[in-house]
Amino acid sequence: MSNWAKVILEEYPNFNIVGEIWTGEPAFLAGFQANSKVKDFNTHLPSVIDFGMRDSFARYLKDERGLYDIYNTLAKDLLYSNPQNLMPFIDNHDVDRGMYLADGDYEKFKIALTILLTTRGIPQIFYGTEIGINEGDGHGKIRKPFPGGFIGDERNAFTKEERTEIENNIFNHLKKLIELRKVYKPLATGKLTHFYPVDETYVYFKENEDQKFMIVINNNEEEFEVNLSRMESELNNADQLIDLFNDEIIDYTNEKNLILSPKTSKIYLLN
Repeated sequence: MSNWAKVILEEYPNFNIVGEIWTGEPAFLAGFQANSKVKDFNTHLPSVIDFGMRDSFARYLKDERGLYDIYNTLAKDLLYSNPQNLMPFIDNHDVDRGMYLADGDYEKFKIALTILLTTRGIPQIFYGTEIGINEGDGHGKIRKPFPGGFIGDERNAFTKEERTEIENNIFNHLKKLIELRKVYKPLATGKLTHFYPVDETYVYFKENEDQKFMIVINNNEEEFEVNLSRMESELNNADQLIDLFNDEIIDYTNEKNLILSPKTSKIYLLN
């Protein structure tokens, strides 16, 4: 397989080849990406499926661990030869769906989607994730058909009118994330700088030469005032933040803190 990948990429250097190595341990997984820093053998695989992030998402959604677990996984990116070319995901055809892991907590599921679409790598999104299909405990359930578009279906979830309120909530959130990622390139490919989560709040930045964004996560069940004093070096004396979910201009509090609603993820453009 290594020789095959090498020959293909010599002939088609712009191809991307993704390998599935089913392990959630980044130190082991990193050895299977091309030009590995931790393994002498070269697989010539430009990309691998990021089970490390998937396992962190799963533990977060199941309340087994908090946001620190995601931070800790991302902190191991230095092991990879090219973390930007990893393929992170929340769920797929072989593992329980994210909404199932979250026990239907769609606000928590939306936080995971925000992190997936704004950290690094090339996100993989499983069909039905856009409406929060809630299935697990067996391949037949995980691969449940999408509701709609086929003869005999009771409803058509491809349309806004036939989706539930929660399904539309998830759909609109993911659609917005994809649109923002498309318009603002740093969200997809920019440099990532993140800060140790405190009190179940997580702050990280994405930037290129022209723009800088701050992503703030509040995983608490109540409103929380996020202390930004630790991030002063990254705020670049910005006076205002533009909330990209609603284009609202946000002024800091006197202490330059942010007050976030319960179970919320926000994306701000520094202005």
